[in-house]
Amino acid sequence: ETTMDDIIGSWVPADPKPIKAPGALSLAMVHNGIFYFEEIGPVDPGVLYGLHGVLDDRKITIQSQYGFEVIEGADNFKMISSGNLDSRYTPIELSDAFLERWAQIKMNYPDKEGTIDILKSRAVGLDDKIATLITELLFDFRDILANYKKDMGLRGAVEVCQASLTSKQPLKKLIEVYMLNPKSTYESDQTLYKKLMERVDKRMRI
Repeated sequence: ETTMDDIIGSWVPADPKPIKAPGALSLAMVHNGIFYFEEIGPVDPGVLYGLHGVLDDRKITIQSQYGFEVIEGADNFKMISSGNLDSRYTPIELSDAFLERWAQIKMNYPDKEGTIDILKSRAVGLDDKIATLITELLFDFRDILANYKKDMGLRGAVEVCQASLTSKQPLKKLIEVYMLNPKSTYESDQTLYKKLMERVDKRMRI
């Protein structure tokens, strides 16, 4: 529900008449800042179209108490966006015209060593064996989920590791709650759930 007013500025009460309070984008442009647009995928196309001028010429026209003003980005102004645009996560596709205005960096998941490092950094004091087990399971689950056109990020794995430090629940139960159940919510026959749990049983017997 982001609007152009949210990012370039909105009218606020003032005496003797309302004034235009600058938004994050306007401030970043004027003060050599970085405007970071998180999760840009679901944003209304009309808003994204309104950013074309900034992306092309580093300029945007706004209406303020002084009339129409052209704001120009300072020399070191940068606009950065992020988003998970994988079709397994969102049905939304950004237009080619918008995408062509960006220098894009595509990032994949970290390898197993990197995943272990992330889990240990998010759950300080985590046992190495648990970090390795959860990482192995995460990679196992991704292999299975690919056949269902699904995927699994690191959020569930992080939740398991953090909960394992304080919860009295068995590790297997935490894996079920935070990693398996979210992927099998809409199942009627629990086929996927059973396949994922088989990997858990196998790994935890080793």
